[in-house]
Amino acid sequence: MSNVDYGPLNVALRVHETELLDDNFYRQLLTVESIDQALKLLQGTPYGFIQDARNIDQELRDYVAQVFREAFEMAPDKTVIEFASLDYTYHNLKVLFKNYYSDRQLENLLLNVGRYSQEELNKAIRTGQSTELPEEYLYVIREVRDYFETYHNLNHLDVILDYYYLDHLYDLAKKIGHPLIVDMIQQYIDFNNMIIAIRLINLHKPVSSLAGMVPDLGRIPTEQYVKASKDGLTGLTNMLLTSPYQELIASVLDKENHVDPIQLEKVLDDHRMQKLKSAKFESFGPLPVIAYLYAKETEVKNLRLILSGLLNDLPKESIAAALRLNYR
Repeated sequence: MSNVDYGPLNVALRVHETELLDDNFYRQLLTVESIDQALKLLQGTPYGFIQDARNIDQELRDYVAQVFREAFEMAPDKTVIEFASLDYTYHNLKVLFKNYYSDRQLENLLLNVGRYSQEELNKAIRTGQSTELPEEYLYVIREVRDYFETYHNLNHLDVILDYYYLDHLYDLAKKIGHPLIVDMIQQYIDFNNMIIAIRLINLHKPVSSLAGMVPDLGRIPTEQYVKASKDGLTGLTNMLLTSPYQELIASVLDKENHVDPIQLEKVLDDHRMQKLKSAKFESFGPLPVIAYLYAKETEVKNLRLILSGLLNDLPKESIAAALRLNYR
């Protein structure tokens, strides 16, 4: 696929980017006194469809699904949108597996986003076969089926699928071939590993188990986490402060000079957005559409934070502190 083939799509995206919410609008939203005032303010934006405060989450989920459907229709290479939507596909795989192997009815948790339909994913989970799904998906599904049929245990399902998700995401990034996208995913894997290592230590569990939980695809080898964690959170923090991410890590230290995992997640989101802003200067290639989709997801995340905060009477300062960096 030639980068020039993305020209018409990227021109259309430039128009849609002007509709993205900016900091001034978020500040306005944070000054309103009620959810009704917030919904009224949204009438002049792409989110004017939100009418019922009790159904905000579902309406936003439907909106994101529509954005991705349009992207799949317009993109010259579906692999790029598949990459951007892969986390939704793996979320659906988790739900469908749990639905199939347990008595729980979890269909309401499914997200209508992804290159392949929920029906086809469900068929492959039940039979291990599919004429539509590529081998990468079938391999993962068969591995999970084999695991459950051997151990009859759903407790590790999320960990197994998270492992394959990161591996699959990295493979798609390499297939797309844009150096910034590959770099961004390696950083995402590194930050994911940091968060898991911190949580393992906080739960008094061995960090040696990290090697079986994540693919070793980041810049920091998993063995470094294991070695550093022998000195607990202090050892892990010291190792990270000498890593390629030392400046970012230094910005999320808590009062005990340990890494705050909640702040780390926010820093990761903001760091990724900052990198993707370079897409504004590219006229061709896949980066602008990936940046736009991430911008929309971030925008929806911020709106959900503000609107749910208003519904639950949360302090405005706490809501503002949790907002992610926006694209505009």
